[in-house]
Amino acid sequence: MALSDLSTTSYGRRLIVSLIDTYAEETPQRIWASVPRNESDLTEGFVDITFREFANAINNAAWWLDSILDSGRGDFETFAYAGPKDIRYPVLAVAAVKVGRKILLPSPFATPEAQEHVLKVTDCKAYLRPTSMATLVQSIVREGSNMKIVTVPELQEWMQPKSQLYPYNKTWEEAMLDPWIVFHTSGTTGLPRPITYTNLMMTSLDIAQTMPDANEETTNTHFSNDRWYTPMPTLHFIGMTVTLQMTVFLGTIVVFGPSTGPATTQTVDLIFQHGNVAGAMLPPSLLEDLCKDQDMLGRVRKLKYVHFAGAPLNKVAGDKISKYVNLMPAIGSTEAGPYFPRVRNDTDWEYYSFRPSMGVVFEQQTKELYELVIHRNKLYERWQQVFYVYPELDRFPTKDLWNRHPVEPDLWAYAGRTDDLVILSHGEDLYASKMEAEITMDPMIRATLLGGEGRPKPFVIIELIEDAEFPATEVAKQALIESLWSAVERANRLCSEYVKIEKSLVLIVNPQKPLARTAKSNVARRESLALYKVEIDAFFLGVVNAQVKKARDYKFSLQDK
Repeated sequence: MALSDLSTTSYGRRLIVSLIDTYAEETPQRIWASVPRNESDLTEGFVDITFREFANAINNAAWWLDSILDSGRGDFETFAYAGPKDIRYPVLAVAAVKVGRKILLPSPFATPEAQEHVLKVTDCKAYLRPTSMATLVQSIVREGSNMKIVTVPELQEWMQPKSQLYPYNKTWEEAMLDPWIVFHTSGTTGLPRPITYTNLMMTSLDIAQTMPDANEETTNTHFSNDRWYTPMPTLHFIGMTVTLQMTVFLGTIVVFGPSTGPATTQTVDLIFQHGNVAGAMLPPSLLEDLCKDQDMLGRVRKLKYVHFAGAPLNKVAGDKISKYVNLMPAIGSTEAGPYFPRVRNDTDWEYYSFRPSMGVVFEQQTKELYELVIHRNKLYERWQQVFYVYPELDRFPTKDLWNRHPVEPDLWAYAGRTDDLVILSHGEDLYASKMEAEITMDPMIRATLLGGEGRPKPFVIIELIEDAEFPATEVAKQALIESLWSAVERANRLCSEYVKIEKSLVLIVNPQKPLARTAKSNVARRESLALYKVEIDAFFLGVVNAQVKKARDYKFSLQDK
């Protein structure tokens, strides 16, 4: 593919793999990504990687894949990869296209049961991993399994200054429906579902250029020809969209953070200072933590844009950040891909405006909450990705719940998932996500999980920040709960009197048993509740015993009269 084929008439019909080879040949010094010069000291700055270097690594990886995978070339056989958060993820992904195979990206945050399930249903033949991941992968691949385990070379072996081109000659028509990357859903309420992306589905940002209102300012406008950072892992569709679609179709330069360990506010702050980034796409938990440090918050001013995704952002935190930078929500899902919301530049930063051509309909679920449902429309089929995943459907309920703007009927604020709606045993309900976000604003709290489905009262599980001291005695625990109670009271103001959280139903997470996390670093609700089932049951046994004692005392008091 020549650069002359990159005109607007080709939008939505361009293959990522072919464009990378084109850039490497015709504009070899064009920057693809930037990585830390020293992962242990981000103050030393970042090193740029060109498209020529990226393409060389892909070619080397493709030849290597051919040498170690002895069957399945061109048959889209599945191999899995798990590794540190470095550029081997996108390198191996594009190499998989060249060798005619699918790459499966299991999340290390998923339970062994969930990972085994994904490997089985995708008929995975080989599991690739670096030496550092050997123990993790061995715990997933059972002894006696026919699955081949292969050690991946260190990145430097693929980043040679020269490589032999591994040719890829398919046209758009020949390749657009070829299966490519297998992501999977988070599995927060059950076993994860594998979602296979084709070349067509990995072209969604390019296809968006053909939408009826594509000439308006969009999120694509923000991403174009600027440096962006996101801690979202490349094993997730958001991370791979940033590293492949945004860089190839929009001219974005993706800035990588350290390849090991979770992203912290300190890491993000250093990347803002030394990575020369113009924009960042962050989970709300990191933004809320940034707000707790005025110096870090002040440095956000250096950025042009901050997008948040994955969960609702606490309004207090959002109001603070929006004073420093252009803040807006981003949205998408593994099944439906990006939603391409309109760009809004006003104080209603938490509200989304959806393009009519997305086929979005809001269906009322409770007095204040609406579920976003995508309705199939033949006119919109090119960018209604979810119906490529589920061709048998005419409507797709997303399980995302929304609040309508009090004045503007076409503006919507994301409230969370239908799974976050907690219905108590007496029929009253409460919405967990907003209350959790309010409690987590306390600087001592890392994460909050609210539950109570089918119970008489709600309970809250609180995970402290890493440096906090876990209470060793009951007296210390009660003192800690007392110190955190103002945060719980703020959350209680968001719900009716019947469903308020009581002090007796606050559980502090033991640091030896942290809450389970999804690939996006959000709390995995189902797994975390299962993890603390014994403690939760003990809570409510205490509630029942207290009620029985209260009734007995009342009965005896009547007899004494």
